Amino acid sequence: MFTQWSTPWLSLVGAMLLWVTRVEAAENPRHKREMQAIRAVVEENFRTSNNEDLAGCMATMTPYMPNREEFVSQLTEFFEDTDVYIRLVDLQFVSAEMADHGPAAVVRVTQQTITKGDEELPYSEFRTRSAMLPPWEVCEFDLVVHKIKGRWLVHKITGNVREAQLPEKQDEKQGSDSGR
Repeated sequence: MFTQWSTPWLSLVGAMLLWVTRVEAAENPRHKREMQAIRAVVEENFRTSNNEDLAGCMATMTPYMPNREEFVSQLTEFFEDTDVYIRLVDLQFVSAEMADHGPAAVVRVTQQTITKGDEELPYSEFRTRSAMLPPWEVCEFDLVVHKIKGRWLVHKITGNVREAQLPEKQDEKQGSDSGR
C-alpha cells in the first residue's frame, strides 16, 4: 500500500496541516485573547520578581505548583542575595490541553536576565536549574500555565532552560551565515 514515495508525502502533508493549524490559531480572536492573558501573567510574574515582591510573585502562580514551599524558600534567598532585572523578550504558543485542574497551555518563554549595577553573579545549583538566574543573559524555556477560575497562572517550567539569543542578534547571525 505504501510506496517509497508515500512517506515523504505524508510527512509533507503533516507539516502543512501543522502550519495551517498554527496560522488559524494565531488568527483566532479567542486564541489571541488567551495569549494576551498568558503574556500578562508572565509579565506580572517578571515585574513582581524584579520588585522583589514575594507575595505578588507567588500570586501569579498556581496554588498547587510542584515544590511550592521549597520554591518560596529559594525565591526569598534569591531576593536577599541577588539583584537582577528579568525582561520578557518573547512568548510563543506551543500547545494546549484540558488538564485535571482545567485548561492548561505550554508556552515558550525567551527572557533576558541582567544584573543591576556591576554585580558579579556567583555560580550556584539554583542558578543552573532555574530561569530566575540562568547561566546566560538570554535563555528560553517551556512554561506550563493553568487557567483557574478564569485566570491564567504560572504552574511550572518544563524541560531544560537553554541558551537563546535576542531576536536582533539572531537576524545578524542569519545574515552573516547567508553571506558565506
